[in-house]
Amino acid sequence: MLLLIALCSLLAFQVVGADYDCSLGYRKFKGKCYDCPYNNLECNRPSESVIYKNGVIYTVDKTDPYWHMYPKEAMVVAKGKITFVGSNVEAMKHNKPKKSRIVDLKWKTILPGFHDPHMHPLEANHKAAGTCELQRDTKPEDQLHVFEEGCFHNQKGTNWTLGWGHSVYTLLEYVADNPGKNPKDLLDPLIVDDLGNAIPAVMMEFTSHSVWVNSKALELAGVTKDTKNENGNIYMKNPNTGEPNGIVLENAGIEMFEKALDPKMYPNLRQMNYDAALASLFVLAKHGITSAVDARNYWKREHDKAWEKVEAEGKLTAKMILSMWAYPAMNDTEQIAKLKSFFQRNPAKRLKKSQIKVYMDGILPTRTAKVLEPYVRKDPDLQIGDHGMNYFTENRLFEYLSQLQNLNGGEGYDFIIHQVGDGAGREALNAIEDAKPDATVETRHKLTHVELLNTKDIPRFKTLGVIADGQVAGTFTMPGSPGHKELESFVGKAKAHDTIPLKSLVDSGAKVTMSSDYDVSDVNPFNGLANALQRSDQSIDLKTAVELYTINGAFSMRQEDRTGSLEVGKDADFVVVDKDIFNLEYQGRYNEIRKTKVLLTVLEGEDIWKTNQKL
Repeated sequence: MLLLIALCSLLAFQVVGADYDCSLGYRKFKGKCYDCPYNNLECNRPSESVIYKNGVIYTVDKTDPYWHMYPKEAMVVAKGKITFVGSNVEAMKHNKPKKSRIVDLKWKTILPGFHDPHMHPLEANHKAAGTCELQRDTKPEDQLHVFEEGCFHNQKGTNWTLGWGHSVYTLLEYVADNPGKNPKDLLDPLIVDDLGNAIPAVMMEFTSHSVWVNSKALELAGVTKDTKNENGNIYMKNPNTGEPNGIVLENAGIEMFEKALDPKMYPNLRQMNYDAALASLFVLAKHGITSAVDARNYWKREHDKAWEKVEAEGKLTAKMILSMWAYPAMNDTEQIAKLKSFFQRNPAKRLKKSQIKVYMDGILPTRTAKVLEPYVRKDPDLQIGDHGMNYFTENRLFEYLSQLQNLNGGEGYDFIIHQVGDGAGREALNAIEDAKPDATVETRHKLTHVELLNTKDIPRFKTLGVIADGQVAGTFTMPGSPGHKELESFVGKAKAHDTIPLKSLVDSGAKVTMSSDYDVSDVNPFNGLANALQRSDQSIDLKTAVELYTINGAFSMRQEDRTGSLEVGKDADFVVVDKDIFNLEYQGRYNEIRKTKVLLTVLEGEDIWKTNQKL
């Protein structure tokens, strides 16, 4: 037995788990630490029986169409599994020989643990990427004081200077107001070392789909006036000289960060990756998320190795799938071989490498999303045409699907395909249809974002077995919001009205999920639930919204037989919250749903988050 070496507590809450409380290779149980290998899931499951009584328990059991109307009172958990769900009286019969731990919920609400099948947890918590903080609505020339005050001296992990927060439109306005001048020239004299030598600098725009760079960054990336815009790389150029002006869009920005955050060049980044993964698990547990997908796992930056270390040390407090990034500018033969070597879908492991992330297009506010009809708004000129652009073409996506969706006797990768424009949606569905394998191979590919879809393509999701994943947690997605109204100027009022058509997709019979895209939007699932009820013609009811965040998310992660609902035999993955959200829906108090607080998060029978508020 080892001494207790760590107790993680922060103000009004606690994160609890094996390695927060015990040394590596040991497991805490009833206040003591016992020898237990972390790679043995059965050993790691708490062995005590726990009876949760006097609760309002929404099972999301899809065999019961009225689960949202008639919640259960009690649930029994043993060895990490649910062994009973029903009445208090029947639950207490499981207390034999009266050694179960009894938790009186005092009529608090229990829901299945949330699934977030599209988020960026490691990136969102990384300490290297946002050293210089900029403002979205401030002109670039009015933000130079940030650099003059020396924010770059605080940079960690890399010799590059990284920042975040501006709007690309402020840079474009600068170019329009100052003909012949380049945004990179604003950065060049300010970001230098003590000897006056230039430091490469990359400032990510608030949408993450463009960056503002200095001349040194362009030099190290090998970008010149002759560099072509292809494979999702867009380098804006001075119309007079043809030289890159410092505004870099889409994959070209990602490639800049690849150089800045290369752990082979800057080994300290490996520890920072690991720390970011741990920090993200804290965030997930606090918000009741027990299963998630890291939906853009940069394997060249060794993000996957950070997650593997976390799992090896027994600190992985979520079921996690890594969606391996398909690099748009990488040689296909080399990349496909590399991706094949990563595949792992071991049901005994919490961590899996079983999805691939592919970008078809960009985003609507920069007109880089691929659309079927020309953009209504033509200015400012982004030098990419009126229909947007592709990262992956339809034919290229077909090749990747064909080679990676069936690897090991029917097993293969599921694809997460970034699709914002309706043109990209059609191309992605075409590629999936053309690459569809025979009936012995079940695919669960997913289009994520689904901001614009042509009405003719919506029925194809059900026909092709493609999952539609939307994010509505951000206020900017809400009808009537400033962000939503801005879309009207790009695609017209009619199309903007039906962005992220949740109801149309659900009504079509498609399998639909909701996610956060954290940290583009708030990670809190209750924001997504509240917003889903208030989307004008595309609103859905709370029962459907909860299913999208739980059992449907489990389906998209191929674990609906283990989790996603509270049924006998499934893993005990659940949350206790302070509000009965279905009662709030009944009362029409939709915005009160977003104020719901998680009191307890449980993964496989183990408390991984709890507040100091007594249940």
